[in-house]
Amino acid sequence: MLEYQVQDPTSKAQYCIIWLHGLGASMDDLASLAHQPPISFLPCRHVFINAPLRPVTLNAGMTMRAWYDILGLDKDHDIDFAGLEKSRHALMHIINAQITAGFSASQILLAGFSQGGAMALNLAMHSSMDFLGVIALSAYLPFEPELKPRLPKSVPFFLGMGQLDEVVKPKWTELAHETLVNWGYEHLVLKSYPIAHTISIDEIMDVLQWLHAHTVQVATP
Repeated sequence: MLEYQVQDPTSKAQYCIIWLHGLGASMDDLASLAHQPPISFLPCRHVFINAPLRPVTLNAGMTMRAWYDILGLDKDHDIDFAGLEKSRHALMHIINAQITAGFSASQILLAGFSQGGAMALNLAMHSSMDFLGVIALSAYLPFEPELKPRLPKSVPFFLGMGQLDEVVKPKWTELAHETLVNWGYEHLVLKSYPIAHTISIDEIMDVLQWLHAHTVQVATP
């Protein structure tokens, strides 16, 4: 079981955002972002989740929060498919709990930064749920040559990347976008920003505009 926290708005939640943090971070990173305007004005339930603690090969075997092991910094390294699958199952347990609480799949957004964004993309591709959308910031799509995506083609994506990012290189996010296009996904937004491995206010505002375009309304404070 993964540790997670739920934050509801003062009014009735119209949808639910599942937040997935980056490698070595925690749920607190994205919670601090969601607690600030303008995201705090959204009429939604926020679900902040901690990745499990595990040794990470890339970081000399140090134990930290990670959705799966990172074995190297390029696509030619082996992928920790077992770790991905285990995290997918654990995350689906939490998503199903939100559905039991009254949200439909079409009211649930997957949102992640860095490895969390990669996890969100991987989870979406392995799911047949008609999610409201997928937000992946400074992220990449874990390479699975035999993967046949199950996600409905109607699900929209927002991909953001930093032009100065040396951790998740822009070309990796561009490759994720290209792969989604090749799989037949048409509702795609890809935006770049003059930033390193972080999230900017311009990026947040673009995400909110994207949400609005997909019928999600921003509540007034």
